[in-house]
Amino acid sequence: MRFEGEARFGVSHDSSSKAARIESRYGLDSTASTTSDGGLTFGAQVRVRAGNGRAAAPNGPRYFVTTGTPLPPPRER
Repeated sequence: MRFEGEARFGVSHDSSSKAARIESRYGLDSTASTTSDGGLTFGAQVRVRAGNGRAAAPNGPRYFVTTGTPLPPPRER
């Protein structure tokens, strides 16, 4: 299982209205994967985002299957 994320926090100033506001945003990616004996990697990832007063909400999960080594070219007969 792997967790990765990013966050931002700051103050935004609007020169026309002379207003300042606090801005924040964060994201968290959770990825789980496993590799079969045949070399295929199966996994899924869920991404959670929140910011500026919005509640944290997950995106739909993404599933993947990859191989680490390409197959050799077919032999000529």
